Amino acid sequence: MSVIEQILLDIVVSAFPEVSNPTITLDVPPKKELGDFAFNVFPYAKATRLAPPVIAEKIADELKKHSDYFQNVSIMGGYVNFFLTT
Repeated sequence: MSVIEQILLDIVVSAFPEVSNPTITLDVPPKKELGDFAFNVFPYAKATRLAPPVIAEKIADELKKHSDYFQNVSIMGGYVNFFLTT
């Protein structure tokens, strides 16, 4: 597991303890200007009973605290988009 995936996993486990055995899957956004990666939060909606945009916002807020790895963090619906720092 990469450092990026580990950070995301730590955030999900901490913010949403009701999600059992979360998996972290990174996608590539359909447009490069959206980010280097996109993180789909829809799989957590049922367990948390929260709308995907609410979940995405909470995760995005936490990712912004890790500016040494992430930049230009944004949400689009149930996705958290971000660029990696260089």
